[in-house]
Amino acid sequence: RLKRTGQTLQSFSSSNGVVWAREGYADVSTNAAGPLPASLNVGICCTAHANDAFNANPIRYVYTASFANYDSAYIAPTNTQPATLSAKITGGNISISWTPAGGTLESSPTLGTGAIWTKIAGASNPYNAPISGNDSFFRVGP
Repeated sequence: RLKRTGQTLQSFSSSNGVVWAREGYADVSTNAAGPLPASLNVGICCTAHANDAFNANPIRYVYTASFANYDSAYIAPTNTQPATLSAKITGGNISISWTPAGGTLESSPTLGTGAIWTKIAGASNPYNAPISGNDSFFRVGP
């Protein structure tokens, strides 16, 4: 998990997606190349540093990478503002709509750093969720 606050960057790791440990911290406000722009994209980068030639015999270097729960889906932002959600009760459902219309509706039974957000498959805008009596929190993610 990566977190940016102004010109401060933090990285976190977790073995269960609930408990997160801070792994790295950087204050880039004094970066020689200047401050970070207001908006930037991040992703995973891998390199073997020592690759065998195609069809090398014998093969000496084998590079593999495994990424758990990595979602490379990218939706270009239509603006820099987070989505605004609206909700109203209609019969036995709660109708959730959001602007801007892009993104994916996600839900969690809890809030906070330990919250586990799940994408709601096939959720269109507006989305009608049955009222179940259980706590549900909603957000729009990429």
